[in-house]
Amino acid sequence: EIGDKGVVYLIGALEHNSTLVDLQVHGCGCYEGPKDGAEGHGNLAAAATNRIRQIDDILYDRRIDSNFESLLERLFDDDFRVTGIDLTGRQIGAKGVTRLAEALADNTQVRQLWLRDCGVDDDGAMALASCLEQNMTIVDLFLGSNHIGDEGLKSISDALALSNLTLVSLEMDGNRVGDSGIDYFYRALDKNTSLLVASFENNRIEDFEKLEMLQ
Repeated sequence: EIGDKGVVYLIGALEHNSTLVDLQVHGCGCYEGPKDGAEGHGNLAAAATNRIRQIDDILYDRRIDSNFESLLERLFDDDFRVTGIDLTGRQIGAKGVTRLAEALADNTQVRQLWLRDCGVDDDGAMALASCLEQNMTIVDLFLGSNHIGDEGLKSISDALALSNLTLVSLEMDGNRVGDSGIDYFYRALDKNTSLLVASFENNRIEDFEKLEMLQ
């Protein structure tokens, strides 16, 4: 039983360790509930719960990172068992999306890609656009609830207009696209023959006529 003090030391040690991904700390002697006649047990229990939650959060984020690295390896290997990727809610950001795009560029297995609420900005969208210029197997791309603006959409539009002939659906709900971006996208569709569905709900678009024409 390591007790409260031991848990505090453990949290500090984890900040300097990068390999541990799983650890059971519940029931290790830290304060977990009230005792008869004890004063201030509510604060003690709350503090212990916060410490345990902090350790769980550190290791959870680490497991996500480990799984992401494993996923990238499988994509580079063109693993036939990976035909869809759902990273919804995983805040991998522009850096993570760029690495994912590089792994997908020459991949011939993945057909669906969910990157909703992943912290994707214009830089991330540009990385995905470069991927779409090479990748000829992704059919459905979900990019809702991110931070993609006009520049990011323009990069994706260029990929669709100049080289990509396989993407069928693009979901961009809840981003930061304005009239400039949607106008550029609309004109790019004149040169694309594959895209059938595009969704841009809850963006910054005021040209509703263009949106209706995309339906």
